[in-house]
Amino acid sequence: MKFLAAAIQMLASDDKTANLQEAERWVRQAASEGARVVALPEVFIWRGNKQLERAAAEPIPGPTTAGLAALARELGIYLLGGSILEEIPASQKAYNT
Repeated sequence: MKFLAAAIQMLASDDKTANLQEAERWVRQAASEGARVVALPEVFIWRGNKQLERAAAEPIPGPTTAGLAALARELGIYLLGGSILEEIPASQKAYNT
């Protein structure tokens, strides 16, 4: 079985909304060009000051993973979510999951 895969490269910032919009645009473009598997880069959702990571973290599953799953279903593709800063209860750290 053959399929087309796409690896997205993007420069994430500390603006999660803008990062998600850019990621979605690239994923849609890749899917429109025939990609069946699309991979987003590491920490595509947020990249910023290390001291602010915990505030940017979220649970997994959470809003970002739900949005990625919905996008993958809509486009009929497999979507690898790079990595997301995961919120760990009772910890001041965020994990690059």
